[in-house]
Amino acid sequence: MGVRVKNEHSHAYSDIQELLEPTDSCPQNIVNVNPANPLDESSKFDMPNFIALPVNGRNLKYLTNRGISHEATAYFRLGFCPDGLFRYKKIDGSLAYLDFAMRVIVPIFDMDGKLVSFQGRDITGQAEKKYLCPHGIRSTGAYFFNGHNARGAQSIVITEGVFDVIATWQAVREDPELRDVVPVGSLGKYLSEALVGYLLKLKDLGLQNITLMWDGEDAAIADAIATGKLLQKKGFAVRIAILPGKDPNEVSPDVVREAYKTAEALPPDAYG
Repeated sequence: MGVRVKNEHSHAYSDIQELLEPTDSCPQNIVNVNPANPLDESSKFDMPNFIALPVNGRNLKYLTNRGISHEATAYFRLGFCPDGLFRYKKIDGSLAYLDFAMRVIVPIFDMDGKLVSFQGRDITGQAEKKYLCPHGIRSTGAYFFNGHNARGAQSIVITEGVFDVIATWQAVREDPELRDVVPVGSLGKYLSEALVGYLLKLKDLGLQNITLMWDGEDAAIADAIATGKLLQKKGFAVRIAILPGKDPNEVSPDVVREAYKTAEALPPDAYG
């Protein structure tokens, strides 16, 4: 009998076992030894209750259907919230909440690896918002998703969303020549002053090369070129990778790798 959870707000029940892969399709060498909340770092907020993934080697069907491997799920410390709330206080002091039920929980860490925020991705296709962020906790424009794993890296590739980063990480991991490239997510097609400062700190730790890989639409390419000019002025070698009008998580790993390998360097006159 699977564990059943009740969403007190939608009055819907879900059998967690039904949301996981069947046992006969799971790698036997990946076992989650900590099925509870794995994020034991001290933080200034309380996470909604969630289950660490994979669960005894079983990934969410939602993640598997998106092509996300067990290895990537564990590496990015993804979780699943069957029924959980994020509580916060309004300006008037009254208590309010955000319902993160039936969402993949994606933790966001600062450069030192401390938990600073998270996102929740709906898996039902019925939520008003695909992504939900905790009220009053800044992440967009303040941190790079997976930026803590870029410490000491010489080359990074900047994508936009969290699933773009995961897809790009899987793609470069499959090519021995690209395994030292670290994908990070800007959580938007722009770099704030804080994110530029973040990159400069990584530069002090050895970062030299930056490839911008947002989507392949004209507006995104123009944004990437403008951002690339700024980063050139900061002393980085910058390239622009072009995808076929889609995000990294919407194309095959081969397409992601080809876009990275054929990315064009901004010429010196791009400073102007």
